[in-house]
Amino acid sequence: MLLPEPTTLRHVLIDGTIPQVATDEALIKDFGHPYEYAFNRTPQGYQVRWNTPKGVYILDAVVAAHIDPDDQWYWHQQFAFAIPELAEGPHHSSEELLTAARTLNGNGPAYLVPTEDGHTDVIVATPSFPQLPLAHALTLGLGQARNNNLTDDEIRRAIIAFAAQNDYSVAEDGLILCVRSDNGEQAHVDIARLKVRDLQSTTPQLRLTDVLADATFVAAEHQLLLNGRFPDARATTNDDCSVVTLTTPTGQTLRARALLIATLRGETLQWSWADPAVCDLPGAKAALGVKNFAIDNGLGMLLGQVDAATALSQRLYDAAKPVSRFWTDVRVPLSDGSTAIMLIDASELRLPPPSHAAVFATLHETVPHGRDIRRALSYYGAFRRITIDDVDYRRVRVHAPSAPIQVSMDACGRVCSIV
Repeated sequence: MLLPEPTTLRHVLIDGTIPQVATDEALIKDFGHPYEYAFNRTPQGYQVRWNTPKGVYILDAVVAAHIDPDDQWYWHQQFAFAIPELAEGPHHSSEELLTAARTLNGNGPAYLVPTEDGHTDVIVATPSFPQLPLAHALTLGLGQARNNNLTDDEIRRAIIAFAAQNDYSVAEDGLILCVRSDNGEQAHVDIARLKVRDLQSTTPQLRLTDVLADATFVAAEHQLLLNGRFPDARATTNDDCSVVTLTTPTGQTLRARALLIATLRGETLQWSWADPAVCDLPGAKAALGVKNFAIDNGLGMLLGQVDAATALSQRLYDAAKPVSRFWTDVRVPLSDGSTAIMLIDASELRLPPPSHAAVFATLHETVPHGRDIRRALSYYGAFRRITIDDVDYRRVRVHAPSAPIQVSMDACGRVCSIV
């Protein structure tokens, strides 16, 4: 499938969406997180020295542009595309131009290097980079596409561009694209659902709906326990967002281990591992297992920003609970004005043995639209060691202590009665 030549700067930015986030992730996985950079001038451009806990790594880099003391951008390269922003300059420097420089130079990481004359060199690392598995790269790319607010058509272009840059083949069926690498890897990308299916994987991949269903009633009972033991508690966190302190109006307190899962800013929910403002905090790093789970299972929805109203009404953050085994969530105001969604764990928040009253109350909790109730009940039964069996295709019997509870569902699978 041919990639149309870019005719606008936005096309150039779209074309770098997937390879750039995949390259960044692959470098971190191979080299580790750098704690220091150093730059040395060479006849060909620069050498970039990464100092990481794993060792020292050297990357070659080219000079893509210069920025003068007045923040004006001048390209150091010439391009064949008739795009105004790619003319020599001057242009006002911007993140968009920096991203374009990456796209036009192999999608490696870019750096701004001050020079002795008060200018800044814009350099892009250009060696052969480590590569992620195909499905992982595409999943990260879908998350980045959400962060960049790409439309479905733009995501399609981003996938085709990624394939073209790597000499991969692409077959298309509506909003589902099949990408095949030169070494036989294959992945189906469902743009509408932000889901990647690894056709080579021998391990079944979970859908987002599966994980959310698994969390439904286990999370609900944990929230009931929190509200019962620490009613109207106010939640605060420490500077690194690794501990939450709950304080009730009566003065009762609890310190709990915490994972920073997401932040709310205005109308947007951003997963902590994709939020530059918090991703380096210990509380966010402790939640990276959820990010890795999302990558392994092709769940692009857990890697990019989400409309806050949608995320909250569907309780998308519940997806982190079965993965992390932290079942209780709280919202905590942060110093920058945002709100953190955090998962917490402490011995006081662990469920006691099940009782009929607790199970009955849990089953009466509101379930977000679209949850698979049968799967949710099955997971809850296994978690609480309660037998659950089908009465018929619309009724399920939950063998709670002292007396069974019958859950009935309507034709759409929604709970309509609990007796």
